[in-house]
Amino acid sequence: MTKLLSTSRRVEQMQAPVIAQVGALLAAHPRAISLGQGVPSYGPPVALLARAVTPEEDPSRHRYQPGDGMLELQAVWRAVIAEENGIGLEQGDMIVTAGSNMAFLQLMAVVADPGAQVILPLPYFFNQRMALEILGIEPVLVATDHAFQLDPERIAAAVTAKTRAIVTVSPNNPTGAVYPEAALKQINELCAARGLIHVSDEAYQHFVFEGATHFSPASVSGAEAHTITLFSLSKSYGIAGWRVGCALVPRRLMHDVRKVQDTNLICAPVPSQRLAAVLLAEGSEWRKAKVAQIAALRQPLIRALAAMSALLEAPVTEGAFYFMLRLPRTGPDMPLVERLIREHGIALIPGSAFGAGPQMHLRLAYGALTRASLDDAMARLRQGLSAARWV
Repeated sequence: MTKLLSTSRRVEQMQAPVIAQVGALLAAHPRAISLGQGVPSYGPPVALLARAVTPEEDPSRHRYQPGDGMLELQAVWRAVIAEENGIGLEQGDMIVTAGSNMAFLQLMAVVADPGAQVILPLPYFFNQRMALEILGIEPVLVATDHAFQLDPERIAAAVTAKTRAIVTVSPNNPTGAVYPEAALKQINELCAARGLIHVSDEAYQHFVFEGATHFSPASVSGAEAHTITLFSLSKSYGIAGWRVGCALVPRRLMHDVRKVQDTNLICAPVPSQRLAAVLLAEGSEWRKAKVAQIAALRQPLIRALAAMSALLEAPVTEGAFYFMLRLPRTGPDMPLVERLIREHGIALIPGSAFGAGPQMHLRLAYGALTRASLDDAMARLRQGLSAARWV
């Protein structure tokens, strides 16, 4: 009998992608309302989509494009970043990837060897922990405060000789927390002083509400030497399936970053890059209107959650389109998620997938809701959490 080789132990021991698990349950219960996957309710504007995706007879338009990104996309994206984020065009190099998740994985392969450490504030974005584990890098998990805000002193205390990077995600997935400029500057200064990389994930930069402001650490003079900034169009422009994002990378790292990009991707998909260029050049007002529609859901949702205070605690955060709900119990959370879908027709993501605990948490994503579906979703959630076995 042929002996089969075992699979990689580090990948075998990783958690399975939780979005796929919840998605399978939703597929079996199609009438359930999803507060699970983090997507907006809209897709890209049809008029701009039609202009970007046109038949091309020139064979060169279908061949590999520059690994860093098509020149027209590079030009418009750098200009937008300079205007919106205050990061000058001379500050570091840009590489366009198939989404910022891919950028994170590739960049971690460059900045850290197996056995090194990378600090992730809790609760973390699960794909980032998974990327580190794929690469054999140790995630060092550091608690945030009760409102999910950074604790720079705790983060500084977690730095060791093995630390290579500190990751911040603001506005945050999974909590919606928007980190203030002062805290992000503290982390960035810590990285400069200790010779570390600050990875600033800004995929939700356009989703800030109630007077909160988004801050890019790389906008600080001199920060470009030790800061990686991740951007994505998946959420802002409703093109998650098109897979296009980018990273601003310290110039000294780009030679090695290009090695990984060429091995893993060669270049981001050309149709996606064309669409991204058109959206960035002409779609900002359309995007602002769509974000305003999501903003209009917040106060009704906050009131509905506040009315469930006997069942949950919902710290009000000011960004992305998430709330992280705390439940007054401990124990495994996936059985609750399964029951909420099967018995009450409402889907959320278990907080344990983001490292939240020991108290039970659920991530609520409201970007795909409409005003019409919000009340129904909250009624189902209340009913599900009110069931005697969960009180």
